[in-house]
Amino acid sequence: MKKKIILSSILGAAAFITFGGNSVVASGQYGEVNSVQNRVAIAQSMFADSKPTDKVLRVDGGYLQGEMISTASDVSEIYYNSDTDINSITVAEAQKIEIEKAQSTTDMVLEALADKNPRFVDVPTNSKGLQRNGVWKSGPFNGGKGWEFAGWKFYNLSGARNMTWYTFGDIARAGDMADAKAQKRNPTGTYGIQLNPGVCQDVYPTDGGIYTTYYSWKPANGSYYIAVGQ
Repeated sequence: MKKKIILSSILGAAAFITFGGNSVVASGQYGEVNSVQNRVAIAQSMFADSKPTDKVLRVDGGYLQGEMISTASDVSEIYYNSDTDINSITVAEAQKIEIEKAQSTTDMVLEALADKNPRFVDVPTNSKGLQRNGVWKSGPFNGGKGWEFAGWKFYNLSGARNMTWYTFGDIARAGDMADAKAQKRNPTGTYGIQLNPGVCQDVYPTDGGIYTTYYSWKPANGSYYIAVGQ
């Protein structure tokens, strides 16, 4: 799989956040960010690339900036536009929601949630198509015991092949659907491209399809991903 690594000037400020001299991200291991303090720091970084007055649409547990078509097996295509949707909120409001969520959720509660209701443990079949420069920011992961996947496979409405991916709060991977399925079959292997916190990577599907997706080993509490349409 071909890859391109770019150090983001926009999101670089959110790549490494420290409290008491301890880095929140880029520890070199998966699933290490657990404290409320660190989850708050990650939540604060979520909209570092946006103005407080920018509009975002809270949908499917995450936030959309721009245009998107969401498709599930049991429903027809749904079109979303954060600039025109009456349910959109400001970035300031969204950040307040995420910070309050991080502050009010203890490690014990998050561990119970992870045990009872893991995020997405199977390779996604539902899809999200992003318009050029459309941004999808996932909600925070609640931790887990193995590989967990994004709830959706992503593609570009423009027809472009590459999707730009970010991870924050933990190391993760992104790949095409063949990579994701191989990762599911062989948990000890490594398939797709490694994502390091705060570093964007363009990921190209090489399995003949148009989709790429995100997956993380025992995702850290509070970690999240970003997909950007091309």
